[in-house]
Amino acid sequence: MTKGADLPAEAVDSMRSRPFWAAMEAVAHTLAYEAAVVGRGPVPADRLACVYVPTLVLAGADSSPRMRDAAKAVAEALPDARFRSLAGQAHGQVDPAAFASALSAFFLG
Repeated sequence: MTKGADLPAEAVDSMRSRPFWAAMEAVAHTLAYEAAVVGRGPVPADRLACVYVPTLVLAGADSSPRMRDAAKAVAEALPDARFRSLAGQAHGQVDPAAFASALSAFFLG
């Protein structure tokens, strides 16, 4: 979490006491596969260029720069995408109301 998602160690320590931590631990073994598929390289723009579905790409404004930059790169690579930064939100810690508002604006135009 500290290396792969650029989370501060204090944030991970705090997460360990949350109810969702057990579920995250249960799927932790899959992270190696995700890392193998996603890798640390650039966003695969050539593959994303083939996706013509209107897409909303969200990033928390309080997420690490690496996560925000990746979200922006995904939005730029998709032919029909909109990027939106959610103020006061971080990767994996999104307020449901903020998320719902962004989705409503996207789908209802």
